[in-house]
Amino acid sequence: ATINLINFIFNKADLKKTDTNILDIGCGYGEQDMELAKLIDDRSTITAVDISDKQIAWANKNCSRKNIKFDSCDAMEVDQKYDKEIFDTIFSIESAFHYNSRPKFFKNVNFLLKDTGTFVIADIALREPYNKTPILSSIFIKIFSDFFHIPKQNLISTEEWLNQLSNELKIVEIIDITEKTFKPHYRHWVKTYFENKNLPLFLADIFIKLLISIQPFTYTVAVCKKS
Repeated sequence: ATINLINFIFNKADLKKTDTNILDIGCGYGEQDMELAKLIDDRSTITAVDISDKQIAWANKNCSRKNIKFDSCDAMEVDQKYDKEIFDTIFSIESAFHYNSRPKFFKNVNFLLKDTGTFVIADIALREPYNKTPILSSIFIKIFSDFFHIPKQNLISTEEWLNQLSNELKIVEIIDITEKTFKPHYRHWVKTYFENKNLPLFLADIFIKLLISIQPFTYTVAVCKKS
């Protein structure tokens, strides 16, 4: 499922041309970049950065591909690390919701993109503004945001998220893949938990329906160009 997701995201960037200079911001352990390297020609390069020194060290140790460079960097300061307008393609996969300021991040991306560059982001937001969500959904959001380290300022609706994005970049395409991400994940997680605990599976089905009914998040992939 993860490989299908990242291939879907990478294909949205149209990486057919040669000599592509790619930046992946918030790469984690870099496994998606090792998959990406299979899709590009040998003359293209991938620079993958993450704030975690531990994750970058793991990526450098476990990656044998010469056209990938892993480096430590804060997404809020990536504009200070690299020159203006040097990247053909920039990716952000399930990382921007962690950042202290997504608007600043989007501004940094616009700074680094070439005039003909493409930015593809996969990110999480809320269906409705936080102050308008039902009580059960609000509790769900609180637990989820604590567990996944989502700052309060990033608990915004998809509409507001798109406004932040369009203030800095030109949105070309928006794809809502919530139905293919969150719901299957909940089903898998709950059934696995109940099976491991030898709990009745009919209770798992009830719990899954409850989770889906109060599910407050959206999962959106956006394709953007330089503003």
